[in-house]
Amino acid sequence: MKKILILSILIIFCTIVFSTSISFAATSDLDEFLGGYSGIYTYGDSNAIMDLKVFKNSSGKHVATIITSTGTYSLDVSYNSNTKKYELSGTKASGTSSTNSLYLNGTLSGNIYSGNMVANDKSSYNFTLNKILDTTPYEKLETMGKYTVTAQKDLNGDGLDETISIEYTRSSYDIEVLSLGKKYTLNGNVSGPGLDLKFADFDTSDKLTQFYFSEFMSGDSSHDIFSFNGDKITKDMTIGGDLRSYNGKEGKIITSYNYFYGSSFLYSYYDFHSKSLKFIPCDQIKNKEIQFSCDLLLFKDKNAYSSIVGMPGAPVYKQNNIYTTLEKPVTSSDFESLKIISIIPANTKLKITDCDTNWPPKIKIETLDSNKYQGWLNLGFGD
Repeated sequence: MKKILILSILIIFCTIVFSTSISFAATSDLDEFLGGYSGIYTYGDSNAIMDLKVFKNSSGKHVATIITSTGTYSLDVSYNSNTKKYELSGTKASGTSSTNSLYLNGTLSGNIYSGNMVANDKSSYNFTLNKILDTTPYEKLETMGKYTVTAQKDLNGDGLDETISIEYTRSSYDIEVLSLGKKYTLNGNVSGPGLDLKFADFDTSDKLTQFYFSEFMSGDSSHDIFSFNGDKITKDMTIGGDLRSYNGKEGKIITSYNYFYGSSFLYSYYDFHSKSLKFIPCDQIKNKEIQFSCDLLLFKDKNAYSSIVGMPGAPVYKQNNIYTTLEKPVTSSDFESLKIISIIPANTKLKITDCDTNWPPKIKIETLDSNKYQGWLNLGFGD
């Protein structure tokens, strides 16, 4: 399973510039804010995942990191005693050349931090983040052999909360839903349980609210999604990658696997309505410009090897700025035998001229430099 929320939505969020604010408060106010938070921000009919961690740095200053679909930001934390709001401001997502900044203005009520992000054009993005109260689930799983997460939520739209419990072991899960005095169960196997329980309305055309948890298989993350309709628990689907955003009206779910590796270019999405992975039609991808943050092998044809230098399935690695095979530096004879046209440096501007989006995805490109190389990129992993 590999790599849409609407591309324009992502572009809009990537290009907005947020205002900044400076305010000070007593340390006790900021200490109450310390901890991890997870939730969503909304724009129109769409929702994007947002994770926040508030902590003290080595100098004792209150700071934060926030992860959104556009990157990871470092933020300064302050408390505005006039508005009674916690304010976070910072500039530039790590690992990017963007000069965009974030400004979050919100109130901590109980264990929920909610408010809005305000842009220079006065547009506002509402967010709701839940504080993560238990920070030691993996320690408990290690010592006790199991770990249980419990929450209450109206899952079937009848106006009454169900009680949902998931008991994890290292290799299994047991789900229990208590509704109107009756108990409903479902169990299954899990590889590397994420020990979490989250909720989302992936399909707003019905009254159901889905719940899901993460798992990590060989370092790759995925999410198992379930529904409860009042009569039974159903496993709807498994999606690969880190959940980035979703549009319940359209039933579209975006994860890190829906992007071409090493780029912000979305070529697929998960369709909750059909419970399947969908590819964007080739005619909507062709003639688009794209850049990658990694070096790429450009092949003469649709090759079985991966184009991503250094990744599993790629025949070429990079060590100390020298391209090598497993045994030796790459030579012209290696290029010939492997049908490599050229090694494309990271951040080279490319234009997509054709595509074959059957997994693993392959695209034909032309380099937008003086070389004007043309060839195929295989952007999947493995042999």
